[in-house]
Amino acid sequence: MNAGTQRGRRPLAEEEIRALDAHFAATGALRDRAWFTVGHLCGFRIRETLSLRLRDVVDAGRIVEWIHVSRAHMKGRTQGRTMVLHPVGRRVLAAWVEELRKMGWVDARAFVFQSTRLAPHPEGHAITSRQALRVLHAACAACGIPDRLVGTHSLRKTFAMRLKGVLPSVVDIQGALGHQSLNTTQRYLSSMPEDVFNAVRGIEFEIPDEENNGEDAPVVHI
Repeated sequence: MNAGTQRGRRPLAEEEIRALDAHFAATGALRDRAWFTVGHLCGFRIRETLSLRLRDVVDAGRIVEWIHVSRAHMKGRTQGRTMVLHPVGRRVLAAWVEELRKMGWVDARAFVFQSTRLAPHPEGHAITSRQALRVLHAACAACGIPDRLVGTHSLRKTFAMRLKGVLPSVVDIQGALGHQSLNTTQRYLSSMPEDVFNAVRGIEFEIPDEENNGEDAPVVHI
């Protein structure tokens, strides 16, 4: 499948999100767990997530509460978008950023989701959306999740489905997702049966996480 072709991708159910997160945690895939978590908790497109640099996620030694993707990396390049980062996302991201530090990635310009296959320099190279798709499909296979309709855009659609349960109107959801067209938002929200809508509505997302030390803003030594 073309990594850029996202039409027809489906949201992930909550049990699928938890299974995939557990797989990444159990296999020590801190990087992949981090972009996966940012994707389904912030709703950025995969290219937007992979554009993040350390300066975008760390401030004064702590993981930020709000993540901003600049206009240059947004679809259409008309405006940037800022999204609050769920506490689970902050903990998972902190674990990966700390690992980056141990590997020598301390430059604020360095990409957060580094590729290990390319020669390093101060900024490094982010993994590609195609690499992310391969990782996601491999994780789905390991978890017994059919991946025919699963893509990296499934994370954004999962986020949209969660919003449906907590925001009062489709217009509010449109603003949170950064859609230019209300019709696009409505297509997102009609892609799964009502029983799945009910399953994600109003969920307070939490996962078992050994890195949770009770701090609102995880400290990273970078």
